[in-house]
Amino acid sequence: LLDMLEGHAKSPMNVTTKWDGAPALLVGRDATTGKFVMGDKGIFAKTGARIMDTPDAIDANKQGEEKSDLRGKLKEALIHLPKIFPPNFKGLLQGDLLFTSATKESMTIDNEEHITFTPNTLTYAVPVNSGIGNIIEKANVGIVFHTSYPDWPASNDAKYGAGVDDLNETSTVWFRDAAIHD
Repeated sequence: LLDMLEGHAKSPMNVTTKWDGAPALLVGRDATTGKFVMGDKGIFAKTGARIMDTPDAIDANKQGEEKSDLRGKLKEALIHLPKIFPPNFKGLLQGDLLFTSATKESMTIDNEEHITFTPNTLTYAVPVNSGIGNIIEKANVGIVFHTSYPDWPASNDAKYGAGVDDLNETSTVWFRDAAIHD
């Protein structure tokens, strides 16, 4: 690992970062029909995939007053995440939701304005006047993808890593993979 970080690795290595997002989402397109799908781990349920591809489906899957914030996050994700998946995309990507427009806040840290969000237990802070800060400030949803399921629904076999190069860029979604890039 040290050799890789110093740029002297003898063979290619893939290293990912564990992001502290919530909830975990599985999103993409049904490899058979091409239809956009979104769900949580219930998408792999043996009694039938619990897909949340409409606001009503989100309400049915996440009932109760204690889940009202979660329903709001999922509904905003449902509006924006389909934009990044081209029609020819096949399978699912699993990722951790980092923020929605309602969960971003402003905070001054060391006399510099930051965008902050706390999706789970860690708080992320990004300087507003940075390249990534400008992008996140405009985005409605932020997600980091870490696992792919290229043959879903025919197979639930996971593949290490999640390539995002073929996804569509849009100002409403900030996304990336979990890989540490040289």
